[in-house]
Amino acid sequence: MFKRNRFAKRRKDLFVIKDIVLPIAVIGVLLLAMNYGMDTLSTRTEAERLESTKNAVTRAAVQCYALEGRYPLSVTYLKENYGLQVDEEKYIIHYQAFASNIMPDIDVLPLDFSQTEDGDEWDVDFGLYDDIDFGEYADDGE
Repeated sequence: MFKRNRFAKRRKDLFVIKDIVLPIAVIGVLLLAMNYGMDTLSTRTEAERLESTKNAVTRAAVQCYALEGRYPLSVTYLKENYGLQVDEEKYIIHYQAFASNIMPDIDVLPLDFSQTEDGDEWDVDFGLYDDIDFGEYADDGE
């Protein structure tokens, strides 16, 4: 009579692991790596856009200084006379001119403040002064 192969079940279990579970695990790892790469690329791209916008404003201000001998007083002047284009739905430009012969302070901030450049959420504690008694300085609503 035929003897039963005592390793038959193990081979079947090994077949399931090798041909079904292993490819699913590899696909899962590849999807996770691709997701991480896309997030990193998106964050890096947004940071480069922010830096590019700041460089564009700075170049326009320097060009104005080179041609007119003074820095402009506002970003509006740069938009109207030097063709500066800024996506105002994404960025806020902080442009502070001190004097006509001093380089203005230029900062470009993302309009969406919900995330930092690292992609982390801002950690803001708005209840910082909740436990302080301001006494007579408190606003009584009058």
